[in-house]
Amino acid sequence: MRFLISNYSHPWFTEPYYFNAGINLIEGASSVLFDNQRSAYDNFDMSKPDVFVTHASQLNGDIVHYLKNNTSIKIAINVNSVDDENISKLNDFLKLQNIEPLFFGSQNSSANIKYVKILEAADIFLQSGTEVYKIQQLIFVEKPEDIVESNCTRHYVSTRQDLSNIVDFILPINGLNMIFTNYNEIIFKGDSFIGSQIAFNAIYSGTKVIFDTKESSSLDKIDDIFKNQKLLSSVRNKHTGMHRLKTLLNSLQCTELSKKVESELAKL
Repeated sequence: MRFLISNYSHPWFTEPYYFNAGINLIEGASSVLFDNQRSAYDNFDMSKPDVFVTHASQLNGDIVHYLKNNTSIKIAINVNSVDDENISKLNDFLKLQNIEPLFFGSQNSSANIKYVKILEAADIFLQSGTEVYKIQQLIFVEKPEDIVESNCTRHYVSTRQDLSNIVDFILPINGLNMIFTNYNEIIFKGDSFIGSQIAFNAIYSGTKVIFDTKESSSLDKIDDIFKNQKLLSSVRNKHTGMHRLKTLLNSLQCTELSKKVESELAKL
């Protein structure tokens, strides 16, 4: 079975990459990333996919036209950052083109669509760093008020470019993955990092992770994800990119491939 996957990644989210890498581990399956230097038609004609995985923002007229005329291709569309109203409009439009995709994303959706919730995950294919220094804390912040004076050694980091002048550095996920083991503990302030790939990768590194929040909704979200299990064992057993790939394949009714992913998971 052949897959074609759009590159809808951003600096702190590598889902298309770990889906692509995971599929290429499976006997009887292959995957390539959509090449934006080529036309949509060339991408599809060269890869001849059985499954196309993309994000709603990546769809264009050429892609829709190709899929309309090749209805045997299974389609999965990530709809992160798209509101339910626009998801419903997209679904109605695609139905008119005789296209019936599976929608998926990391948030709950109330839209009347075929949808599966797939959380972000630890990208186990990213290179990990080795310890070259030791600092007490790496603290991820959401806002300026999260930065406070302290006697311990610490680095402040954020994903907000407007905080670049007050945090120590801003790094993409591959850079962060190289430094996680240099800290005694990693602290996430607020709730925006709960369920994020950054948090999952931080936990997967083996460094102690703390979610610094007292909001009941945030605590409920943590409990819902980790089920009161130890964070590291929970991520290794349930929250890697391979686990998310298994969910996607099951949802696309690629049962045999899903079973092969299960075999790969047993090797982790």
